[in-house]
Amino acid sequence: MAEIRNAVKQPFAREVLSRMEAEQDPILSRLQIGTRRRFWQAGGGYDRNIVSRNACLSSIEYIHHNPVAAGLAEQASEYPWSSAASHQGLPSEFHLDSIKW
Repeated sequence: MAEIRNAVKQPFAREVLSRMEAEQDPILSRLQIGTRRRFWQAGGGYDRNIVSRNACLSSIEYIHHNPVAAGLAEQASEYPWSSAASHQGLPSEFHLDSIKW
């Protein structure tokens, strides 16, 4: 599982950090630790299996609210690194696959 996780997370983090650097995003300074930037939080996290539509939508809503809770945006759809706008049918840089149950 660790190899799969790293295969997904590393390219994603590099892409997002590259975009943030190109746009001179002020959040980059918060990600700086010594000479490196840490995109993902340290630690093992909280893994769980999502087996129902409601659990999936609840998890998505929770994740979308994180930038609001952190004071990075007034509304989830305003945070540029979130898929919240796309979920609400608003213009977004993120293309989302539809969820089928």
